[in-house]
Amino acid sequence: MGLNAARAFLDILLLAVFIIGICYLMTAVFSLAAHRDKKSEYGIYQFAVLIAAHNEQAVIARLIKSIRACDYPRENIRIFVAADGCTDMTAEIAERCGARVLRRNSSGNKGAALYDLFNFVDKSGFVYDCAVVFDADNTVDEHFFIEIGDRLSQGFDAVQGYIDSQNPNRSWVSNAYSVWNWVLNRTMQTGFDRLGFGCRLDGTGFAVKKEVLNRIPFKTVTLAEDREYTCMLALGDVKVSYAERAVVYDEKPIRFKTSAGQRKRWAKGVFDVQKMFSLKLIKARKIAAFSALWYEPFAVLAYNVVLLAVLTNTGIFGSLAGKAAALVYLFGGIIVSYAALIKDKKFSKEVVYNLFGLLIYILSWLPLGIAGMLSNGGWYHTKHGDA
Repeated sequence: MGLNAARAFLDILLLAVFIIGICYLMTAVFSLAAHRDKKSEYGIYQFAVLIAAHNEQAVIARLIKSIRACDYPRENIRIFVAADGCTDMTAEIAERCGARVLRRNSSGNKGAALYDLFNFVDKSGFVYDCAVVFDADNTVDEHFFIEIGDRLSQGFDAVQGYIDSQNPNRSWVSNAYSVWNWVLNRTMQTGFDRLGFGCRLDGTGFAVKKEVLNRIPFKTVTLAEDREYTCMLALGDVKVSYAERAVVYDEKPIRFKTSAGQRKRWAKGVFDVQKMFSLKLIKARKIAAFSALWYEPFAVLAYNVVLLAVLTNTGIFGSLAGKAAALVYLFGGIIVSYAALIKDKKFSKEVVYNLFGLLIYILSWLPLGIAGMLSNGGWYHTKHGDA
């Protein structure tokens, strides 16, 4: 009787994991749907651009120049930089490029730097409709603000742009990093947006209306300020729209050691956010936001558990019907991932050549995630200027 009960429990557990995986796969399938048409008319907005920078003298001018080159009225964009504990020429270069600069002692927390910068913007006297946040190593597509404005005109109060890669082929690490993010951009961010669930903020290239910031201040405490503020928005009934044509280019790490440090910090920050907000999101019935918060661990865990169960003929996946359903799911995930890369014109010979590197990158997430969750945390500075 005890053995039968254990088998029944295992079957229920495997079925639950399989259902979670299927839900995420169907979200990915919906991500392949056609892009919504733009509005024929949209308003012109006043944008406050906020950039938190720590020792970014190699890249800060490049970002500011790309913002100034955007196809949008220059007088409607004001740039503000938080020189966060800088010991180089970041502040001086930003000022020379026309930005207003807040010099502050670094607290090792990007969220705290942005909170102080938001207050600095408010005290500057600049009246803005919407705030846009970039990382210092970014460059911006010329149509970025037009595309963000289109989403705002459709009635959305928060918008996440498409984060692309500046240096996908610089090394096997930057290529794996880029492919991982390209697939997530389509299967997760676009999929959630197509289904009307709202996507999540991704650290850079996002916009939030001033009226929302007044109601829900950008005051975060974790190392994953983007995930934390996404949860705060969800609890405040603010849905984040995805503007896949509002492109911002991000510099990816080229060395595994740098990538590992970044991902450990990220895992620690996200784990803290999950502890803080998971129960709150469930109680508030924000299931979509909860699913987005847990997307990577749930989706990756479901795929690997089902794969292992099929290989070992475990539980319900030992039967012919169970194995057939599992194989449809497993191969479906691969097909949709490749379809996502093809649809976004990201599939190339470099992606094929680096399949082994991508596998190493994906498998390394588990130990790095565990190490991050068990660590005491701490900010990790990435030196930029490679791209």
